[in-house]
Formats: sequence, structure tokens, C-alpha cells
Amino acid sequence: MPVNEVSINDVTFQFDCGENSLPGTSHQGNEFIDLEPFGELLCDGEEIVGVGEEEEEEKIHWDYIPDVILAKIASNLSQWDKSEMSLVCTNWKRVILRAPRLWRHRIIRLRGNFKDRRHVNYANILGRYLNRLHLSSGLRSLRHVRKFQRAFTSIFAELYRQKVQLKELSLTELKFHIHFRGIPGGRARQGIIRSARRFLGRQGKLHYLDLNYGGMTCEEGIVLLQAASEKSAKALKALDIEELFRPGAPIHQSSEFAATLPRFVNLVQLTMNYSALSDGLLMNLAEQSNGALEFLHVRCIRGENLNHIIGTPAWRAFSGTMSKCKVEFSLLGVIRLNDIQRVLTPQMPLHTLSVVGHNDDSFQPDRTLKYVSRYLNNTIEKVVIDVSPCYKLYGRGFIDIIRDSPKLKHLEVRGRLRWHIIHDVFEFLDINFVRRGLRPTLTTLRMLVTSSPIEPYEDEAFVVEEFRPVFSRFDLMYELVIEPMFFPLPLEFREPRRVHN
Repeated sequence: MPVNEVSINDVTFQFDCGENSLPGTSHQGNEFIDLEPFGELLCDGEEIVGVGEEEEEEKIHWDYIPDVILAKIASNLSQWDKSEMSLVCTNWKRVILRAPRLWRHRIIRLRGNFKDRRHVNYANILGRYLNRLHLSSGLRSLRHVRKFQRAFTSIFAELYRQKVQLKELSLTELKFHIHFRGIPGGRARQGIIRSARRFLGRQGKLHYLDLNYGGMTCEEGIVLLQAASEKSAKALKALDIEELFRPGAPIHQSSEFAATLPRFVNLVQLTMNYSALSDGLLMNLAEQSNGALEFLHVRCIRGENLNHIIGTPAWRAFSGTMSKCKVEFSLLGVIRLNDIQRVLTPQMPLHTLSVVGHNDDSFQPDRTLKYVSRYLNNTIEKVVIDVSPCYKLYGRGFIDIIRDSPKLKHLEVRGRLRWHIIHDVFEFLDINFVRRGLRPTLTTLRMLVTSSPIEPYEDEAFVVEEFRPVFSRFDLMYELVIEPMFFPLPLEFREPRRVHN
């Protein structure tokens, strides 16, 4: 049987042809073989080598990518990468710079140096596309306040000139009381307030306004709020004025502030400091608003003015109108029992309480829980206490808040527990819920127990393990975490060691 050999690129191919002609040949027998069917199998490096007429490879031109695909790719990139992408070619620049949805959101951090110029250029070229603007201060020196003010006013002058209507605006971390001091700082802050006031006065579609960490005087903060309420009084849904005013400012005594905030009649979410809360403000909110407020977050910071007390009648009038509103109090460093009792007025509609801070041997965890379970038990749903180091023990107050709070869903504490408390808690849940086939209202219980070598918690761990099938049955998030005690425990707080039989 005849065999033909063909050598291509130093590779020899043998073909057993037999007596018949091969498909693809133009002559009978084995005179020659058309290798076109085998062209895809012959490779020379990375290029495909074919036999017959050479075909030109089809070139892909990236500048002819459809506009929709280019815009989709650019939407997944950062602002800097989108700017770099627009420099590739004229077509890409046309597509990217003329796609409004790519430039709806801008984050600006002004530092008072030459880099701020790019933000001004952005406002000039693409500012008309903006829907959300987040501007913050990165000042590190008092020498740059004038440059900061010029960049700030230039940006908002461009947006004002183009009649931009924002939906979200954040002016945060300006910290006037730190960075804008003295005569130069006073002039700069006047220019900033004047520019921001003019721009806010034109905004009619603003849904979210964030002015936290402003450090302003009472007059400056009220001016901005009044400007925002001129056309966005009905549109604004969320307002954050946490630390808008400088520390120590008697804003709770201002009747003008109490009359300005209720102008936002459709407000859904409000975040503020306790120093700005007053009886007059709650009464005005109850009378003038539409009852749309669903979330009120009040932050109490150690060192601010906590001497005033919100009366129970004001809270009753507020809760009567704002029936859907959930009130949340965050106590940051406010751990003394007298301060907690002053801030948390009895019968107030409190839903969430968070106490966080460092203990200077003045925190009384058990008495704090007893106070909450006695005066705020009808509405409380979530309690988080994370104060360390915690010397004093949780006792009956831990059981009282679980037993007397029918709406309590989340309880998280850190500290030292008496050895029988955990057993009593699970016994109460077993008798009142599990044996009746009911799911406990308390769905999340987290106990972070600080333990020393003389305070073992083996028995408590066994109780949790015995109750674990109930966790899975009712989908409960209960956990006991034993963490080592890294601080020395004073002798007067130590309990006698338990003897295990």
C-alpha cells in the first residue's frame, strides 16, 4: 500500500492513501495532496498557518465599540479610572463625557492646596450631571483656609450657575471651631456660609442633607437649615445634623432652631445631638409635621451639655403624633447613672439604647438595667451595653429587663455576671415560652463575659449547651462568649471562689 510523505516546517506527515483518490485532490492517485483541510492543525508559533490563498486577519478596532457597551464598562470604574479611560481616543471621550449616568455622584475632599483645582474643573465641565455630592474637609493647617474657601465657593458658584438640582448633599467635617479661627478663618467661614446658603436656597429636590461635624455657631447652623427649608421643606426625607453646632453651644435654648427644624414636614429620618434636643422642638415636631418621622437617632457624647431634661409631657405629645417613630439613644462615654437617668426620661418612647465607653469606676451595670426595665420597659426593643473594664457585676437587673420588657428582641452586654444569672434566665424562657411551644420574644442574646482564673464559668457553659436544641428549633441567636480579663480586678470587687461538688 503506497504511503506519501509531506514535510512542512520540519514536520513530516505520512498519509496511507491506498488505491483510491483522496478527497480534495485534483488528480487521481497519490501525485499530490491538498492540505487545505489540515490548515487549522498546522501552527507556526502563535499564528495559524493555512494552505492555499492567504486570508487577511480581521482587525478589531476598539474605538468602534458600541456606545452602550463602553458606558456599561465605565460605570463599573472609579472616577479616576473613568477620567483616564476618556483619554484613550476621541470616540471614548465623546461617549464617556456625554453619558450623564456616569457622573451622577461625586466625592470631594478639599485640602486647600493645588489639588483642589481638579474638583473645580469637574464642577465646570460635568457639574450639570450631578445628583449626589459629598464634600468634606481635609484641612491640616490654618494657613490654607483661604485657599479652601476659594475652592469651596468656586465649586458651588459653578453648580449655582448651571442650576444643578441635587438629591443628596453632604457637607461634613468642616469643623469651623478648629480650622477656621482668628480673623482669616472668620472671613473664610463667612464666605463658605454665604456660598452654601445661596446654593441651598435654590435646591427644590433635596431628599438627603448631611451637615454633621460642622462645628458651627448657632447662627451659622440655623442659617443653613433655613436656606434648605425654603424650597426643600416638603422634599427632604433624611437630615443628619450630628455635631453641626460647636461643643457647648446652647442650641437647646434657641427658639429659632426649634421653629426651623419642623419646617421639614415630610422628614422620615432625623439624626442629632442631645444638646440640640428640647421640649419646644418635640412639641413643634408634634404639631407641625405630618407624622411621617420613622427614625429619631439622638447621640449623647461625654463632655457636651447634658444639664437640661426633656419633660415627660413633651415625649408624650411627640409619641402621640409620631406613632411609627423609633427613638434610638446612643450614649458615648455617658456612663454615670445620674447622667443616664437625666437623659432617659421615664415613659419616653425609647426603642434602642446603646451605652458605649470606657469605665472610670463609675458605671453601675445592674442598676442601669434595672432603671431601663422599670421606666422604659413598654417600648424598649434593643439594648447594647459595651463598657469596659467592668468591675461591678450584673445581677437581678439582667433578669428584670428580660422578664419585664415584652418587646425586647435584642440584648447584648459585656462585663461580669453572677454565676446563677444565666441559669435563671434560661429557666424563665423555658417556663414562659418553650414549654408552651412559643418562640421567645428575645431572639438575640449575646453575653460577653469577662472572666478571671478565679471565676470559672463551666456551669453556665453547660446550661447554654443544654439549651442549644431550642436555639435551632426557634431560630434563636443566643451565645455566651468568655473572654479573658486583661485588667487587674480590685480586691473589693472579687467574689469568693465557688466550690464545685
